[in-house]
This record gives sequence, C-alpha cells and structure tokens, in this order.
Amino acid sequence: MEFKETIHIVKSSADTNGEYILADCKGTPDASTLPHYHKIISQTFEVVKGTVFLKVNNEVHVLNKGDVYTVKPGEKHVVYNETDRTARFMMTVRPGHKGYEEFMKLTYIRSAEMVSEEEKKEIYLNADTYISES
Repeated sequence: MEFKETIHIVKSSADTNGEYILADCKGTPDASTLPHYHKIISQTFEVVKGTVFLKVNNEVHVLNKGDVYTVKPGEKHVVYNETDRTARFMMTVRPGHKGYEEFMKLTYIRSAEMVSEEEKKEIYLNADTYISES
C-alpha cells in the first residue's frame, strides 16, 4: 500500500543554502511507505499530531505528538500509520538534497499516476532513495 501523504515544503534546499529541507507532512490511516534507505541523507521526524510508526532496521518506534526521531544514512526504514486518524509530522532532511526535494514534489505533490515506472526509477536514484527488501 502506498503512503497517502501530502507534503508542503516549508523551507527548500535553496532557502537553507543546502543545509536542510523542512517539510510539513500529513499521512493517512493504514498506509505505508516502501521499505527504503538513503546513503547520504538523514531524516528527522517530529510528530505534530497523531501517531507515526517508524520501523528502523526491523525495530518499531511509535512516535506521538512532540516525539522526535532521526533516521541516519544507511538505516532501512518504513514510515506508516496504523491508527484510524491522519498523522501530521515535520520532516527535516539533512543535508538539503535537491534530488530528494524533486522526489517529494514529483511523488507526493504531483499525482503518482502521472509518473511512469522509468521516471520513478530515475527520481528515486536522484533522490538518494533505495528500495530494500524489509
């Protein structure tokens, strides 16, 4: 199942001179990202509303309002929502990564149906995002 999420980029890589990207994210109930990892970037999740589940290297972390967790480069992870309510969280990506920013715009802001499989592969590679088995 695809993580049905809306993302608003609050600060772009250009806004922060490449230091980070800040995004305001909302995730629907009963949905999940694909298992993946990044070689370069870290992602910090700060829950604003609801509950966010992070499976990092096969360990589940349940994050509630006010909780913060950073996924480091190389850590396989899945972001999901097992509740019946939409969760909202701020995500900080470090360093600011133009490819990852484009990935967010193309896969979350633009309709996923509009992106071909070939285009998805290129977007993922340019975004330092690698799909993993678990």
